Amino acid sequence: MNKIRPETEKKFKKLQKIIKDMECTVIAFSGGVDSSFLLKTAQNILGEKVSAVILEAPIFSKKENKKAELMAAKWDIDFQTVSVPIMEDEEFCKNAPERCYICKKIILTQVKEIALRKGCRWTCDGSNSDDRYDFRPGIKALDELGIRSPLKEAGLGKEEIRRLAYREGLSNWNQPSQACLASRIPYYKKIHGEALSRIEQAEEALRQMGFRQVRVRHHGNIARIEVEDIQLAEAVSTKKRADILRSLKALGYLYICVDLEGFRSGSLNDEIFKKKRTGPV
Repeated sequence: MNKIRPETEKKFKKLQKIIKDMECTVIAFSGGVDSSFLLKTAQNILGEKVSAVILEAPIFSKKENKKAELMAAKWDIDFQTVSVPIMEDEEFCKNAPERCYICKKIILTQVKEIALRKGCRWTCDGSNSDDRYDFRPGIKALDELGIRSPLKEAGLGKEEIRRLAYREGLSNWNQPSQACLASRIPYYKKIHGEALSRIEQAEEALRQMGFRQVRVRHHGNIARIEVEDIQLAEAVSTKKRADILRSLKALGYLYICVDLEGFRSGSLNDEIFKKKRTGPV
Protein backbone atom coordinates (compact mmCIF):
# COMPACT_ATOMS: atom_id res chain seq x y z
CA MET A 1 0.00 0.00 0.00
CA ASN A 2 1.13 3.55 -0.70
CA LYS A 3 2.14 6.02 1.97
CA ILE A 4 -0.70 7.47 4.04
CA ARG A 5 -1.69 10.91 2.78
CA PRO A 6 -1.56 13.93 5.14
CA GLU A 7 -5.35 14.44 4.90
CA THR A 8 -5.89 10.81 5.91
CA GLU A 9 -3.53 11.22 8.87
CA LYS A 10 -5.54 14.26 9.93
CA LYS A 11 -8.75 12.23 9.81
CA PHE A 12 -7.11 9.42 11.78
CA LYS A 13 -6.11 11.85 14.53
CA LYS A 14 -9.69 13.12 14.59
CA LEU A 15 -10.91 9.52 14.95
CA GLN A 16 -8.55 8.96 17.88
CA LYS A 17 -9.86 12.07 19.63
CA ILE A 18 -13.49 11.04 19.05
CA ILE A 19 -12.84 7.64 20.63
CA LYS A 20 -10.81 9.06 23.52
CA ASP A 21 -13.62 11.48 24.38
CA MET A 22 -16.10 8.59 24.58
CA GLU A 23 -14.20 7.01 27.51
CA CYS A 24 -16.21 3.78 27.14
CA THR A 25 -17.99 2.15 24.20
CA VAL A 26 -19.55 -1.03 22.84
CA ILE A 27 -19.03 -1.68 19.13
CA ALA A 28 -21.24 -3.72 16.80
CA PHE A 29 -18.58 -5.96 15.27
CA SER A 30 -18.97 -7.88 12.00
CA GLY A 31 -15.35 -8.79 11.37
CA GLY A 32 -15.21 -6.65 8.23
CA VAL A 33 -12.35 -4.22 7.70
CA ASP A 34 -14.34 -1.16 8.87
CA SER A 35 -15.55 -2.49 12.21
CA SER A 36 -12.22 -4.32 12.73
CA PHE A 37 -10.23 -1.13 12.28
CA LEU A 38 -12.61 0.77 14.54
CA LEU A 39 -12.51 -1.91 17.22
CA LYS A 40 -8.71 -2.24 17.20
CA THR A 41 -8.23 1.53 17.26
CA ALA A 42 -10.66 1.83 20.15
CA GLN A 43 -8.87 -0.93 22.06
CA ASN A 44 -5.54 0.84 21.58
CA ILE A 45 -7.03 3.99 23.11
CA LEU A 46 -9.58 2.75 25.67
CA GLY A 47 -8.17 -0.66 26.58
CA GLU A 48 -10.67 -2.65 28.65
CA LYS A 49 -13.24 0.13 28.31
CA VAL A 50 -14.18 -1.16 24.84
CA SER A 51 -16.11 -4.34 24.08
CA ALA A 52 -17.73 -5.91 21.04
CA VAL A 53 -21.07 -7.45 20.16
CA ILE A 54 -21.30 -9.93 17.28
CA LEU A 55 -24.80 -10.34 15.90
CA GLU A 56 -26.04 -13.77 14.90
CA ALA A 57 -29.01 -14.21 12.53
CA PRO A 58 -29.83 -16.00 9.24
CA ILE A 59 -29.04 -12.77 7.35
CA PHE A 60 -25.40 -12.94 8.46
CA SER A 61 -22.80 -15.38 7.16
CA LYS A 62 -21.98 -18.01 9.79
CA LYS A 63 -18.44 -18.21 8.47
CA GLU A 64 -17.90 -14.45 8.81
CA ASN A 65 -19.33 -14.50 12.33
CA LYS A 66 -16.88 -17.22 13.30
CA LYS A 67 -14.01 -15.16 11.90
CA ALA A 68 -15.18 -12.19 13.95
CA GLU A 69 -15.25 -14.27 17.13
CA LEU A 70 -11.75 -15.60 16.49
CA MET A 71 -10.44 -12.10 15.78
CA ALA A 72 -11.92 -10.61 18.96
CA ALA A 73 -10.56 -13.51 21.00
CA LYS A 74 -7.11 -13.12 19.44
CA TRP A 75 -7.09 -9.43 20.38
CA ASP A 76 -8.24 -10.33 23.90
CA ILE A 77 -11.28 -8.07 23.56
CA ASP A 78 -14.35 -8.66 25.70
CA PHE A 79 -17.10 -9.75 23.31
CA GLN A 80 -20.38 -11.60 23.19
CA THR A 81 -22.41 -13.10 20.36
CA VAL A 82 -26.09 -12.22 20.46
CA SER A 83 -28.79 -14.07 18.58
CA VAL A 84 -31.26 -11.70 16.91
CA PRO A 85 -34.75 -13.05 15.99
CA ILE A 86 -34.93 -10.86 12.91
CA MET A 87 -36.92 -13.44 10.91
CA GLU A 88 -39.77 -13.14 13.39
CA ASP A 89 -40.39 -9.56 12.31
CA GLU A 90 -43.08 -9.58 9.60
CA GLU A 91 -42.29 -6.08 8.33
CA PHE A 92 -38.65 -7.00 7.84
CA CYS A 93 -39.57 -10.17 5.93
CA LYS A 94 -41.86 -8.18 3.60
CA ASN A 95 -38.63 -6.69 2.24
CA ALA A 96 -39.77 -3.17 1.41
CA PRO A 97 -37.06 -0.59 0.59
CA GLU A 98 -37.03 0.43 4.28
CA ARG A 99 -35.95 -3.10 5.26
CA CYS A 100 -32.51 -1.94 6.37
CA TYR A 101 -34.06 0.62 8.72
CA ILE A 102 -36.18 -2.07 10.39
CA CYS A 103 -33.19 -4.40 10.70
CA LYS A 104 -30.83 -1.78 12.11
CA LYS A 105 -33.45 -0.64 14.62
CA ILE A 106 -33.88 -4.19 15.93
CA ILE A 107 -30.26 -5.28 16.10
CA LEU A 108 -28.75 -2.02 17.33
CA THR A 109 -31.37 -1.68 20.03
CA GLN A 110 -29.96 -4.91 21.46
CA VAL A 111 -26.38 -3.65 21.20
CA LYS A 112 -27.32 -0.38 22.88
CA GLU A 113 -29.02 -2.23 25.76
CA ILE A 114 -25.79 -4.19 26.31
CA ALA A 115 -23.79 -0.95 26.35
CA LEU A 116 -26.12 0.59 28.94
CA ARG A 117 -25.85 -2.51 31.15
CA LYS A 118 -22.07 -2.14 30.99
CA GLY A 119 -22.34 1.50 31.99
CA CYS A 120 -21.20 2.76 28.58
CA ARG A 121 -22.89 5.84 27.25
CA TRP A 122 -21.88 5.19 23.65
CA THR A 123 -22.71 2.45 21.16
CA CYS A 124 -20.86 2.50 17.84
CA ASP A 125 -20.96 0.90 14.42
CA GLY A 126 -18.49 0.76 11.53
CA SER A 127 -20.28 2.96 8.98
CA ASN A 128 -17.84 5.09 6.98
CA SER A 129 -18.15 8.33 5.02
CA ASP A 130 -18.64 6.51 1.68
CA ASP A 131 -21.99 5.16 2.88
CA ARG A 132 -23.61 8.47 2.03
CA TYR A 133 -23.32 7.66 -1.67
CA ASP A 134 -25.69 4.68 -1.52
CA PHE A 135 -29.30 4.16 -0.48
CA ARG A 136 -28.91 3.64 3.27
CA PRO A 137 -32.25 3.80 5.13
CA GLY A 138 -30.56 2.20 8.13
CA ILE A 139 -28.88 5.52 8.91
CA LYS A 140 -32.22 6.79 10.18
CA ALA A 141 -32.25 4.02 12.81
CA LEU A 142 -28.75 4.99 13.95
CA ASP A 143 -29.85 8.59 14.37
CA GLU A 144 -32.99 7.61 16.30
CA LEU A 145 -31.05 5.34 18.67
CA GLY A 146 -28.12 7.70 19.14
CA ILE A 147 -25.65 5.19 17.67
CA ARG A 148 -22.36 6.77 16.72
CA SER A 149 -20.27 6.05 13.63
CA PRO A 150 -16.78 7.35 14.50
CA LEU A 151 -15.27 6.48 11.11
CA LYS A 152 -17.93 8.57 9.38
CA GLU A 153 -17.59 11.36 11.95
CA ALA A 154 -13.86 11.50 11.18
CA GLY A 155 -14.58 11.61 7.44
CA LEU A 156 -12.80 8.34 6.66
CA GLY A 157 -13.76 6.51 3.47
CA LYS A 158 -13.28 2.86 2.59
CA GLU A 159 -9.96 3.19 0.76
CA GLU A 160 -8.48 5.32 3.55
CA ILE A 161 -9.61 2.77 6.14
CA ARG A 162 -7.95 -0.04 4.17
CA ARG A 163 -4.67 1.87 4.04
CA LEU A 164 -4.75 2.62 7.75
CA ALA A 165 -5.72 -0.97 8.57
CA TYR A 166 -2.76 -2.20 6.52
CA ARG A 167 -0.41 0.10 8.41
CA GLU A 168 -1.84 -1.13 11.72
CA GLY A 169 -1.14 -4.72 10.70
CA LEU A 170 -4.75 -5.92 10.40
CA SER A 171 -4.78 -9.19 8.47
CA ASN A 172 -8.15 -8.42 6.88
CA TRP A 173 -7.19 -4.97 5.53
CA ASN A 174 -7.98 -6.06 1.96
CA GLN A 175 -10.92 -8.35 2.75
CA PRO A 176 -13.77 -8.07 0.21
CA SER A 177 -16.70 -5.98 1.42
CA GLN A 178 -19.62 -7.88 2.91
CA ALA A 179 -23.29 -7.08 3.35
CA CYS A 180 -26.19 -8.88 4.95
CA LEU A 181 -27.57 -11.74 2.86
CA ALA A 182 -30.99 -10.10 2.65
CA SER A 183 -29.44 -7.50 0.33
CA ARG A 184 -29.29 -10.20 -2.38
CA ILE A 185 -33.10 -10.43 -2.59
CA PRO A 186 -35.00 -7.87 -4.70
CA TYR A 187 -37.29 -5.51 -2.81
CA TYR A 188 -40.84 -6.73 -2.19
CA LYS A 189 -39.80 -10.37 -2.61
CA LYS A 190 -40.37 -12.00 0.76
CA ILE A 191 -37.29 -12.93 2.75
CA HIS A 192 -37.23 -16.49 4.07
CA GLY A 193 -34.64 -18.75 5.62
CA GLU A 194 -34.35 -21.16 2.69
CA ALA A 195 -33.42 -18.37 0.29
CA LEU A 196 -30.85 -16.91 2.69
CA SER A 197 -29.25 -20.33 3.20
CA ARG A 198 -29.11 -20.95 -0.55
CA ILE A 199 -27.49 -17.56 -1.16
CA GLU A 200 -24.90 -18.16 1.55
CA GLN A 201 -23.99 -21.58 0.16
CA ALA A 202 -23.86 -20.32 -3.43
CA GLU A 203 -21.52 -17.45 -2.59
CA GLU A 204 -19.27 -19.70 -0.55
CA ALA A 205 -19.11 -22.16 -3.47
CA LEU A 206 -18.00 -19.35 -5.78
CA ARG A 207 -15.37 -18.17 -3.32
CA GLN A 208 -14.04 -21.71 -3.12
CA MET A 209 -13.66 -21.56 -6.91
CA GLY A 210 -11.37 -18.55 -6.54
CA PHE A 211 -13.77 -15.63 -7.01
CA ARG A 212 -12.72 -12.92 -4.59
CA GLN A 213 -15.58 -10.42 -4.50
CA VAL A 214 -18.91 -12.03 -5.29
CA ARG A 215 -22.65 -11.57 -4.93
CA VAL A 216 -25.40 -14.00 -5.85
CA ARG A 217 -28.56 -11.97 -6.44
CA HIS A 218 -31.53 -14.21 -5.75
CA HIS A 219 -34.34 -13.90 -8.30
CA GLY A 220 -36.42 -16.93 -7.30
CA ASN A 221 -35.09 -19.86 -9.33
CA ILE A 222 -32.59 -17.57 -11.10
CA ALA A 223 -29.15 -16.80 -9.69
CA ARG A 224 -27.58 -13.60 -11.04
CA ILE A 225 -23.88 -13.69 -10.28
CA GLU A 226 -21.75 -10.58 -9.83
CA VAL A 227 -17.96 -10.85 -9.77
CA GLU A 228 -15.24 -8.24 -10.17
CA ASP A 229 -14.59 -7.03 -13.72
CA ILE A 230 -11.16 -8.64 -13.69
CA GLN A 231 -12.76 -12.06 -13.16
CA LEU A 232 -15.69 -11.76 -15.56
CA ALA A 233 -13.93 -13.64 -18.36
CA GLU A 234 -12.98 -16.38 -15.92
CA ALA A 235 -16.59 -16.72 -14.76
CA VAL A 236 -17.78 -17.54 -18.27
CA SER A 237 -14.78 -19.66 -19.27
CA THR A 238 -15.55 -23.23 -20.28
CA LYS A 239 -14.15 -24.86 -17.11
CA LYS A 240 -15.51 -22.41 -14.56
CA ARG A 241 -18.88 -22.25 -16.25
CA ALA A 242 -19.29 -25.98 -15.80
CA ASP A 243 -18.27 -25.78 -12.13
CA ILE A 244 -20.65 -22.90 -11.46
CA LEU A 245 -23.58 -24.60 -13.14
CA ARG A 246 -23.01 -27.83 -11.26
CA SER A 247 -22.66 -26.18 -7.85
CA LEU A 248 -25.55 -23.73 -8.09
CA LYS A 249 -27.97 -26.15 -9.72
CA ALA A 250 -27.23 -28.57 -6.89
CA LEU A 251 -28.51 -25.84 -4.56
CA GLY A 252 -31.80 -25.61 -6.43
CA TYR A 253 -31.28 -22.81 -8.93
CA LEU A 254 -32.71 -23.62 -12.37
CA TYR A 255 -31.13 -20.75 -14.26
CA ILE A 256 -27.70 -19.23 -13.64
CA CYS A 257 -26.43 -16.07 -15.30
CA VAL A 258 -23.38 -13.83 -14.94
CA ASP A 259 -24.09 -10.10 -14.77
CA LEU A 260 -21.97 -8.40 -17.45
CA GLU A 261 -21.73 -5.21 -15.37
CA GLY A 262 -19.81 -7.14 -12.75
CA PHE A 263 -19.84 -6.57 -8.99
CA ARG A 264 -21.66 -3.46 -7.79
CA SER A 265 -22.27 -2.93 -4.12
CA GLY A 266 -26.01 -2.48 -3.58
CA SER A 267 -26.92 -3.16 -7.21
CA LEU A 268 -30.50 -3.95 -6.21
CA ASN A 269 -30.80 -0.29 -5.23
CA ASP A 270 -30.53 0.69 -8.92
CA GLU A 271 -34.30 0.57 -9.22
CA ILE A 272 -34.68 2.86 -6.21
CA PHE A 273 -32.34 5.45 -7.72
CA LYS A 274 -34.05 5.15 -11.14
CA LYS A 275 -37.45 5.89 -9.57
CA LYS A 276 -35.99 8.89 -7.73
CA ARG A 277 -34.64 10.26 -11.02
CA THR A 278 -37.62 9.58 -13.24
CA GLY A 279 -40.57 9.26 -10.83
CA PRO A 280 -43.16 6.47 -10.85
CA VAL A 281 -43.61 4.71 -14.17
